[in-house]
Amino acid sequence: MARAKGTGPSHGGTHHWFLVKITAVVLIPLTLWFFFNLLCLIAEGATYSRSLEWIQKPYNAFLLATLLAASFYHAGISGQEIIVDYVHKHKFQIPAVMLYKFFCYGVGLLSVFSVLYIVFKL
Repeated sequence: MARAKGTGPSHGGTHHWFLVKITAVVLIPLTLWFFFNLLCLIAEGATYSRSLEWIQKPYNAFLLATLLAASFYHAGISGQEIIVDYVHKHKFQIPAVMLYKFFCYGVGLLSVFSVLYIVFKL
């Protein structure tokens, strides 16, 4: 019945695949924006204080936080596929996926909070 409905054994493969593709598409313009601005900062002779000023601008802070959140979310869901595909023992798959996702989402949260800290505290 699952094969007929197209859901498969996990009942969420299509949704997971769709999320990976959507985050990849969202990351393309954000990454281009970031590298363009990074090159402009370097060309201007960026210093630490100039970089902080750049991050403190509201639109830069929003786009940078979005880039970081989307990057670490994409890494978390994409890395899960790699672990499931290449770790063959099921008893190692679940802890590996949990640790990997905890790491990705934790570092992602920390990076977004770092941007917010720069914007509101400095």
